[in-house]
Amino acid sequence: MMELTKQEKYTILFLVVSAFAGLVILSVKHVYGRPRIEIVHGPSLEKEIAESKMININTATRDDLERLKGVGPALAAAIIAYRGEYGPFKRAEELRGVKGIGPVKYEAIRHRITTE
Repeated sequence: MMELTKQEKYTILFLVVSAFAGLVILSVKHVYGRPRIEIVHGPSLEKEIAESKMININTATRDDLERLKGVGPALAAAIIAYRGEYGPFKRAEELRGVKGIGPVKYEAIRHRITTE
């Protein structure tokens, strides 16, 4: 039988270890699979994006105002009427002068409103 040189022995050992490492990697990949990434899309994402936008209370339509938490059709109409009677809001805090917007409701929406 033929005797292998030291270099040949190391080369064979390297190939065996590499093949074994490859099998281990494939096994782990098979057991755990690929990471799953959930892509959120559709109406829920569109609603979330719409609800995160700032709303200018001086130019907002009734539909825009209704996107604010706790603001329905009647309150949106009251905001528009107030704006029509007293002119544009100079500061967001003036919104508290609208009947139906107390301290609690104002605090719930103040981070989403602007006058600019």
